[in-house]
Amino acid sequence: DAEAALQLCDQILTKEGASSGAKPQLLNALKYKAEALVALERADEALAPLDELLSLLRSAIDSLNNPAVDSAHATQHQAHDLSVLQDALAEACNNRALVLACLVQPEAAAASVQQALGLAPNNAAAVYNRTLLLWQQTRKLDACGHWMGFRHFPQTLDDNEDLRNHALEQLQALRQTSGSHVAGD
Repeated sequence: DAEAALQLCDQILTKEGASSGAKPQLLNALKYKAEALVALERADEALAPLDELLSLLRSAIDSLNNPAVDSAHATQHQAHDLSVLQDALAEACNNRALVLACLVQPEAAAASVQQALGLAPNNAAAVYNRTLLLWQQTRKLDACGHWMGFRHFPQTLDDNEDLRNHALEQLQALRQTSGSHVAGD
């Protein structure tokens, strides 16, 4: 239950403390605390743990971008860590956008989801949420174009006409096949 999850997160956060850096347990506790607060319909309180999470992730990314390490093995390890942290940052930005949308702050939500997409352009959850935000702003053509572009649907009239013709050909072939079975062939 969300209340028990919130209590557990608070215990972990008290034990770990913010000074412990970007430890996975601390990062997860902040993320899940925000989720628990939203589940408890306390979205306004969910921004603080998300903002702390974003700050820790950005600091960790900044420290990895510091070229002080010269070992090739460490550099490969750092590249992996950097990728993981950037994905986590994109997820946190996307989660923040959802909380802001719950708080009816569409401009701030749009900015946060755009940050997520800047970090991870192929993040399906962020693309979907941006589509929903556009739709909510009654920018329905933009929303459809954004989602269809992500899903690699044709965007031009010629492509749509080709797709339509192909679909009609497939439908006609299906009708002919099913028609011959119905006739007892």
